[in-house]
Amino acid sequence: MCGITRCGIDNFAVNSFSLMGRGMRYFLFACIFWSVTSASAQAQESTLRTICDEAASSPLDDKRPRGITGVAPDNIDPKVAIPACEAAAKATPNDPRIAFQLGRAYFEAKAYESARAQYEKASKAGYGLATVNLASIYSMGLGVPVDQARSLSLLRDVANGGVAVAMYFLGDRYRSGDGVPRDFKEARGWYEKAASVGSGQAMFRLGVMHEKGEGALQNYAAARHWYEKAATSGNAAAMTNLGVFYHKGEGVSKNYSEARRWYEMGAAGGDAVAMNNLAILYWEGKGVRKDYSEARRLFERSAAAGNKNAVENLANMTQSSPRRRQGGGGGGGGGGGGSKTCSRFYPYGQGGVSVESCY
Repeated sequence: MCGITRCGIDNFAVNSFSLMGRGMRYFLFACIFWSVTSASAQAQESTLRTICDEAASSPLDDKRPRGITGVAPDNIDPKVAIPACEAAAKATPNDPRIAFQLGRAYFEAKAYESARAQYEKASKAGYGLATVNLASIYSMGLGVPVDQARSLSLLRDVANGGVAVAMYFLGDRYRSGDGVPRDFKEARGWYEKAASVGSGQAMFRLGVMHEKGEGALQNYAAARHWYEKAATSGNAAAMTNLGVFYHKGEGVSKNYSEARRWYEMGAAGGDAVAMNNLAILYWEGKGVRKDYSEARRLFERSAAAGNKNAVENLANMTQSSPRRRQGGGGGGGGGGGGSKTCSRFYPYGQGGVSVESCY
C-alpha cells in the first residue's frame, strides 16, 4: 500500500536522521572535549608564564606583560623562580621571554652554565636583553673564560639594533675602561644614544659626567639639565644629586627648602643617600624645622639600606648632644677634644662622598 510505502520511507528517513544525529553528537562531544582540553592547556600555559613573569621578569624588559612590574636581580628568589620558569619553559619551549627569565633565575642561583644556555637560546630568537646578559657572562668570565671581544661584539649588535640598555652598558664600559681603553667621548656618545630612546639611567650618567667634568669642562648647568630629565623619568639618584646642588649651592643659589624637596623625592624613591642628606637637614634645621627624632629615623633608614655615611652619622649623633653642638665651644664635662664636631654630619663635604655614592 502506498501508505505503507510512504510510512516506510518516512521511517527510513527518520531512522537515518537519528543515526546521523547520534554521529553528530559524538563528533560534537569530541569537539567540545578537544576545545575544553585545549582551553585548559592554554589556561595552564598562561598561568605558568604568569608565575614565571612574577618571579623573574626584568624591570627593564618592555616585552613583559602589562601589570608585571619586574624583579630586580637581587630580589629574585631562585628557589621560587627556577621551578616556576622551568615549568613555564616546559609548557612553552619556544617562548624566548621565558628562556630569558629562566636564565635570570639560574644566574641568581650562580648556575652560570645553565644561565648561559638559556640566554643563548633567547638571544638566538632575537631577545635583546638576553644578549645583554650573555655579554655580561663573557665579560665577567662566569662559567666560561673571559672573552671581552665577544662581550663587546654582543653588546654592539643589540645596541645598534636599538636596545637602550645595551647602549647604556657600552657607555659604562667606556667610562670605566672595563675591557676597553677608557674613553669618555665614546662613553658620552653611547649614553646620549640611550638617553635619546628614554633611558633615565643614561640621562643620570650624563649628568654625572658633566658634574665631574669627565671628558670636558665641568658644567653644572648641563649636569642639572640631565639630572632633571633623569628625575622626570623617575631616577631617584638624580633627585638626590639635584638636592645636593641646592644644598651646597653648586650651579644654583643655595636653597635648603628646594634641597629638602628633592631629597624627599629621592628618599621616596628608595635612595639611601637622599635619606641620609634629608636627615642632615633635620639635624641642622635647614630648610625644615629642627627635629632630632626625625633625623635619627632617617639616618636609621639610610643605614638599614646600606649607606655607610648614615652609619657613621648615627654614631656621631650618639656621641654629640644637640646642646653641645649648639654651644660651639666644646666646653663642658668630658673634654671637648674627644667630641666629634658638627662638620662630621656633612659627609658629602668631604670629597663629595655622598654624591659619589650615587655614581
